[in-house]
Amino acid sequence: MTFVEAVTNATVCYILDGILIVYGIVLTVLYCRLKKREGDIYQDLGRQDGDTYDTLHPEKKKPLA
Repeated sequence: MTFVEAVTNATVCYILDGILIVYGIVLTVLYCRLKKREGDIYQDLGRQDGDTYDTLHPEKKKPLA
């Protein structure tokens, strides 16, 4: 089969498309399994002290003008 015949033959394109689809599905499944295994890697992060955006309560307000 020459290059021109291979390019114009639709079955070759269908076979290559099928291979790419299977390859994409396999990679997606492997990636999802890997992410599921890692789990909640950020679960332990957190602040031990109070709220970050806790409001300040000044004793005396300054005049604006």
